[in-house]
Amino acid sequence: MKTVTQHVAYAMDWKTLKKTMTVKYCLRELALMCGRMFHEELDEVEKYVGGLPDMIRGNVMPYQPKMMEKAIEFAILSGIKKSLLFHEDKAKLKRKLEFNAGNNQGHQQQNKEEN
Repeated sequence: MKTVTQHVAYAMDWKTLKKTMTVKYCLRELALMCGRMFHEELDEVEKYVGGLPDMIRGNVMPYQPKMMEKAIEFAILSGIKKSLLFHEDKAKLKRKLEFNAGNNQGHQQQNKEEN
């Protein structure tokens, strides 16, 4: 003897039956089998920080950001800081080279006068 569910199932076309079965059973089973099917924000933060350049990643990791917004904020601030330090070092080097060039020029003139 067939149940009511079996009668309803036989009355449906294959496409409708397949869709009904998928909605009723597959989604629930997938959710049970794949506990981490949907990425948590912490996973996304780890991927983001892992993809940063080494010099920036090293500055972001100690903060251990838990939210993407904070990870991006730390990365931007770190990048700005590195950029400022780079330009400051470049300016110091330029001043040092100019100072040395001026001193060398003075020594060359002294050497010419002595000769």
